[in-house]
Amino acid sequence: MPIAQNDLPLNEFAPVSLAGISAYAHLPHRVEHKYLLHVSALKEVLAELTKQYNILEIEGKRRFGYTSWYYDTAQLSLYHQHVTGKAHRMKVRQRRYDNSGTCYLEVKQKIGTGLTRKERMSIEQLHPKLTQPELQLVTSMQPEIGPLLHVATNCFKRITLSQTEIPERVTIDTDISTTHNGLLWHLPNTALIEIKQTHHQQIGSAAQLLRRMGLHSGPFSKYATGIAMLNNTVKYNNIKPTLLKINKYDTAR
Repeated sequence: MPIAQNDLPLNEFAPVSLAGISAYAHLPHRVEHKYLLHVSALKEVLAELTKQYNILEIEGKRRFGYTSWYYDTAQLSLYHQHVTGKAHRMKVRQRRYDNSGTCYLEVKQKIGTGLTRKERMSIEQLHPKLTQPELQLVTSMQPEIGPLLHVATNCFKRITLSQTEIPERVTIDTDISTTHNGLLWHLPNTALIEIKQTHHQQIGSAAQLLRRMGLHSGPFSKYATGIAMLNNTVKYNNIKPTLLKINKYDTAR
């Protein structure tokens, strides 16, 4: 069963506005460290971080719904970039912040140094066919990409924390689901924690805590994992370690 907001100690954190996070921890170019854990461990994790982090609060809410539409070629070339471990790879999505209805086209590009570059542009609503300005943003980052189609939809709930001492943001995603080719894959018991920093800098409180809990960071893509789960025609050998982690909490392959 998905974890409820009332089951988590979110009110123990000092609040921070979206403008406050953007001013201190705006991270368009960043290093990301990702951890998978069972949702039952989140109460302990959050309770340990209340003094070192503030929590994003908007109109009294501290947990928010997200909907992402992912775009790829008919051959799923962006998916294959990920699962083959290509050093330079990208993801293209439209994202809606469900509580406000605000939408963006977002393009994330991984470059060889381990740095992730993220560019985005405001759009009115989610739509299946990318507009010319959207395509221009995509091709400015990967000129040789072919025609893009809406191939998958991903939904989740997110909590966002901001470090009070270093420019670091921590996001905690739960209730993750993906639809592709009319099929649904849902992770009610798996939580994803992402630690986002400007570069490989000092180890923050969240990373120290997760290490003490015996958790280790590793690659994880909601898009790529969802496609691997729902499409029997694609290769997924390189993300089998991720699937084994998920199998501890939910059903993977």
